[in-house]
Amino acid sequence: MDEAKKMKMGEETQEEQKTLIQWIREHKKEIAIAGISITALVGFVLGIKNKETMKVFWNTLKNNDPKIPIKTENPRITEQVSSIESVVIPMHREYKEPFDVSYHIRKLHEGWKASPEKLAKAADYGIELLPGQTLVEGYTKGKVA
Repeated sequence: MDEAKKMKMGEETQEEQKTLIQWIREHKKEIAIAGISITALVGFVLGIKNKETMKVFWNTLKNNDPKIPIKTENPRITEQVSSIESVVIPMHREYKEPFDVSYHIRKLHEGWKASPEKLAKAADYGIELLPGQTLVEGYTKGKVA
């Protein structure tokens, strides 16, 4: 019995939709005129409310004539610098004492894969490498050559 009611309600809503669509098609002109009228009315009300602002804006547009050339002055150079002294900042990238870097995960370039040896070594350490990662073994940095 519930299914029969649902089917009847579904048919009624479909019929209502069809009649609404048909009514809209029959009254296209009236709907368009009503929409334009409402838009014009809202514009008119806003125009009355902002009358002073619109007057200022209109006067600004009138006075901003593109035919009138704008006078600009040439920039004045007050002082000339003959030479610029550059300061050399020494950069020392020498490591005084060597230090150890422990093993770590490194991201590889796109499309590169870790070698089977590195995958096996990572598995021995209990590290799961994602695609595009490799294991870098520990090394000493800052050795004197």
